[in-house]
Amino acid sequence: MQAPFSRLLFLAVPATPSRAARPLPVVDVYKSPPCDGCSKWVNHLESNGFKVRGLVVPAMPIGSPGMETGNRKNRYDVSLVDKQGDIQPYASH
Repeated sequence: MQAPFSRLLFLAVPATPSRAARPLPVVDVYKSPPCDGCSKWVNHLESNGFKVRGLVVPAMPIGSPGMETGNRKNRYDVSLVDKQGDIQPYASH
């Protein structure tokens, strides 16, 4: 029983360097401004090479995540906020 696991581990090792060469994904963060824990996670991600973007949904519309009310869904826009506080359109739902 040890042999199959050893072979699997051996086969996985050569793939590791190519994974390291790929760029890290962009992380979209949804957080409340006063959330200290969220801010610490953002700092942790950035210090480990991830690009972090802040997304906001003004007015907490019905149907947006956390604001579900049965099957009712209002259209809403998501905006991207950069480190300088500039806002630009990101998506519409």
